[in-house]
This record gives sequence, C-alpha cells and structure tokens, in this order.
Amino acid sequence: MKRSPILAVSFLLVLAMADLAVAAAPRARERPYPMPKTLTLQYATLPIWIDASVAVTDSGEPNPAVWGEYTGRLREILTTPSDSPVYRDGHLVGYLGTPSAPGCRDVGPSFSDSPEPPPRATLDDAVKHSGVAVLGRVTGMAYGFYDGAPARLFQIEPIRSYGMELTQPRYYFSVPTGRFHLAGVEICKTDQRYAAAPEVGNEVFLFVFAPDDTTGVLFHVFDAGDVVPVAQDGSLRLPPQYTAGEPDASQHTFAARTKRDLLEQIHSVRGKGLQK
Repeated sequence: MKRSPILAVSFLLVLAMADLAVAAAPRARERPYPMPKTLTLQYATLPIWIDASVAVTDSGEPNPAVWGEYTGRLREILTTPSDSPVYRDGHLVGYLGTPSAPGCRDVGPSFSDSPEPPPRATLDDAVKHSGVAVLGRVTGMAYGFYDGAPARLFQIEPIRSYGMELTQPRYYFSVPTGRFHLAGVEICKTDQRYAAAPEVGNEVFLFVFAPDDTTGVLFHVFDAGDVVPVAQDGSLRLPPQYTAGEPDASQHTFAARTKRDLLEQIHSVRGKGLQK
C-alpha cells in the first residue's frame, strides 16, 4: 500500500518542527537527576545494577549489601588480567590473552540466555518486535555492574515514545562496555556486538519492553540491536548486526541511516507516538 505524498510531507514537517522545538528548549529549566546507586528487578532480592561507588567496601572487598554471597566473579575480575580462564585441578589459576590496554583488567563479552528473545536480525525487526520504542536524550552516565558484569548505566530524558506512555522524567538502560577504576584496578569491558555508546547530550533509540524494576524506570537490554545511538550530525550508529550485509530486497526491510529515516519508519509502523 502506497502512502499519500501529502501525509509523508506532513510528517516530515512535524519532525522538522519537533527538532526546532527541542533545539530551542531552554536548558536552564532542566535540573539534574542523580544516577541511582542500585536498581532492582521486581521480586528480586539483590540489585541488577550496582554503581561502582557501592560495589566494594572501604577495604576493597566486594560489598555484601549489594552482592550477597555472589562475589566470585567480581573477585576474579579484580585479581586476574583478562577473560580467558585457565583452570588447574578445578581451580582458577589465571587468564590467557592480551589486555586491550596496558594495565587494564580485560573483561570480554558477557552472554545471558533469554527464553524467547525478540528477533533482531534487522532494524526492521527492532521496530516491529519491541514493546516500546523510545527516542531519548542522554542526560547522565555511570560506571558499575549490570547483572554481574562491568557496564555503564545511561540516564535518558524521553523525547518520544511508541507503544507505551512514559510518565517518569528520566529512564535508564545499560550497555556492557566501559573503562573505569575500582579498588585500585582499572577494568576494561568490551563487546564488539554493540555500537559505539552515546555521549551525554546526544540522543539514542531504544527498542525494549516495559520497565520491570521496582521503580519502573529501567529498560532491560536483551540484545545489542536494542540500542541505536544517534551521532551529533543525526546519523545512526548502527550495531554490526544491522550493517553486516545488504538486506534481501524481497524482505522489504528498511535501511535507515539517519534519525529522520528511523523516525519515519517507526511512524509508518507504529503511528505518531507520544511526545514529551
């Protein structure tokens, strides 16, 4: 079915006006929101997000208040240099591999199983198969641990949402990459599956599901394809899975390359969305 040229032009005018309105909004009215030290999923007893500032005690030991009895992985990271474990007689004796940077404790990709992960072969999949699509502006960032692995937590101010009304002034999501110091150790966490993370002040698209934490503000990222940062010039920083090859033309996938491309695609599939 062909879209009306008038409707297409109208939507582009709406986008242009929205961009101007966002650019003209006075920053002086914005107040900073503190980054949370911990975030906990519904029905969980320990936090899924642990800020680096509360991850260890003053003596450099894993903080039992946030880790409980599950301190083994953190101890390994703080005492061994990379992420290729070597065992002898059932005991961890060291790691192989070259650190990604001199002096860094190199921690590679983390993997977690989801019983029914949403399809993310293409960007079109992300648009169609997400509970909520969000365009937000990054207003804060912190280092710490997400689901036990070194990560960064990003704070966003929602600009536009599709599939769910966002009523909180700030929301959060995590990306398993970053470089930070903890207990005298520099930790380097890398994951080539993800696009370059957004900077504070830039925008990002999230293709996620409703928050499931106790405060209703944490978007859980299941896949690298859930996060599509927007560069300063409006181009998209696409995860490698969306740029590995040209899509099959028979699938009619949409190869968005800019923020405006992607907004138009989301609009065509999910309607105009809700603007903050």
